[in-house]
Amino acid sequence: LNSIEGNRFSLLRGEDDAGLLNANRKKELELDVRIAEERLKNNAQPVESDSFLGLLDSTVSSVSLISLILMVLAGGMIATEFSTGTVKLLLITPHKRREIFWAKGMILLEITLIATGALFVASFLLCGILSGFSGIGDMQVLALFGQVVRLPYLLFVLLKYLLNLLPVLVYGALALMLSAVTRKGAVAIAVSIILYVGSSMVTTILLVLSGAGIIIPGMKFLFFCNTDLTGYLPGMNSMMNMGMPAGLKIDPSMTLGFSVVVLLVYLVCFLWIARDSFCRRDIK
Repeated sequence: LNSIEGNRFSLLRGEDDAGLLNANRKKELELDVRIAEERLKNNAQPVESDSFLGLLDSTVSSVSLISLILMVLAGGMIATEFSTGTVKLLLITPHKRREIFWAKGMILLEITLIATGALFVASFLLCGILSGFSGIGDMQVLALFGQVVRLPYLLFVLLKYLLNLLPVLVYGALALMLSAVTRKGAVAIAVSIILYVGSSMVTTILLVLSGAGIIIPGMKFLFFCNTDLTGYLPGMNSMMNMGMPAGLKIDPSMTLGFSVVVLLVYLVCFLWIARDSFCRRDIK
């Protein structure tokens, strides 16, 4: 009730604690009001952090660790073939180069899906044992693409896992591209990990600048500024679910759909460059 009252008062005044409201901020406040009203209407209580679903939600961030495994595998997948000379054995088969490349890409995708599935199952069982599966049927209310929806919290956690898969695949495609272009596994792996670690530091700096009102034009189109997709979704904390922003953004105009499209464009570009390099370059 306090959240609804405060947000409506801000909308009437046309400003909040951060200053005058722009169009994006007005939409956020209106969605926050609708979410809070939907919670009251359906008595959808926030999930506690020590419940089964709260513990399971906290394991979502561990999906990013799969990126490191995928970058190591992808960085050496093509480069190792050239360094050991086994690529010649592949090319004398009746399969075209592009078929060999996409076969390697499918292997990486399968490994990623298997690792993510194993992580979810292990987290599900461990969190269930620790909490006794308390509150497994709780519901979540959130805004997706401008619409307020109500869905089981377990499905909401699964959605978070799937959203975290997209940045993992982008970093894997980046390592695969470097492996195909440089043909040096150590270089591809090292550069990928440096970009992975360094991008987190750059993103943190940009978030601090954004919080201070300093927005650098064009930064929102960098792929590592769009990798935190779960930042657009509410957390398990009650204040997160009832009017507080789900996460900081380096640009107020950024949305979940925008970040997904940016990551998909980078994924396609990385794979196209890697396939083109693998299919065109001569083999000595």
